[in-house]
Amino acid sequence: MPASVFPLVITLVRRESAVLYYANLAIHAVVGNMDDASVIKDQVVLNDIVFHIATADHLRSVETIIDSIRQRAVQGLKTIYIHNSGATLLSDTAQGDYKSDTVFDDEQPGQINILPDSVIA
Repeated sequence: MPASVFPLVITLVRRESAVLYYANLAIHAVVGNMDDASVIKDQVVLNDIVFHIATADHLRSVETIIDSIRQRAVQGLKTIYIHNSGATLLSDTAQGDYKSDTVFDDEQPGQINILPDSVIA
């Protein structure tokens, strides 16, 4: 299929150097980070489908997305929001009390495989 048949995909990137990389994949990259509420808002209000797959622990970005979806709703626009990286952040009451400095790496699955099933959702 020609690329024009597919919907436009936009991604948020932290570095300007990533823009060309994604352009070569026919993906439009917007420079910013998850604390850039205005950048996130600008993109959400323009798009019908929003994926948040960056992290499970960044409440401000989630709140910005939800506020932006509300703005779309006021205009009669529907939005599909898919958050597949820790949606429990929206209902978790831990409030950061269980923070750890451990960083799990997908390229080292042994770190995750040794965890008991009770801690893996």
